[in-house]
Formats: sequence, C-alpha cells, structure tokens
Amino acid sequence: MFVKIDTRPNFKILRPVTAQIHANMAGELSRLILENMDAPPHHLILEMDEVTGLEPAIITMLEEMQTIAKRKGYSFYMSGIAHLLKAKINHVPSFKRLNKAPTLAEAIDMIMMEKLERELM
Repeated sequence: MFVKIDTRPNFKILRPVTAQIHANMAGELSRLILENMDAPPHHLILEMDEVTGLEPAIITMLEEMQTIAKRKGYSFYMSGIAHLLKAKINHVPSFKRLNKAPTLAEAIDMIMMEKLERELM
C-alpha cells in the first residue's frame, strides 16, 4: 500500500494512493498511522479522496487509531470520503463514530480548533 505523506507545521496529511483498502492492509495502515502519530506534528488527517472501497475491518481499525489519538491528546480526522464510498460503509457502526470532515480544508479547521481548545484548557 502506497501512502503519500504531507507534513505541515501543525499536522500531517496521509493520502492512501489506492482505490480499495482491504482487511489484509489493516496492519500496514495502522503501523503507518501510529508511526506518524508518534512523531511531531502528532495530529493526523487521513485524506480518502482516492479511495472507493473500504472493508469493515479497516473502519474498525480506524476507530481504534482515533481512540489512541484521543487518549494521547492528538487529533485524528478523515476527509474527502466520496458519497459512493459513504453509501457503501455507512451501515458499519464504527463509521458513525469516526471524526469526519467533508473536505480537507474543514478537517484542517477542526484540527486547529481542537489544538486551540487544548491550549486554552
């Protein structure tokens, strides 16, 4: 699985360059997410604009990654989920609990607001 990584001052954007993310890719993707989460900047956006298919096991793994990020005080968002993909995976209970933003710009805004919120507390 090939993933482009764009590092910005306050967050990283991970872009899977594949149409389908299968269950057997969960280990590789979770390792990549954890490695990037542990190295600054810690906040992550998983940009899904090229993905047209996800298996339920991947959604469950992403929920686990989000839980780990939250426990560590980091933000984790998904963005760019196509309507067709959303229709295919909307029935998976874990999908509803994921932090999602329609566009990359909105995901960036959410991360920046959460960062500011943490600084003010």
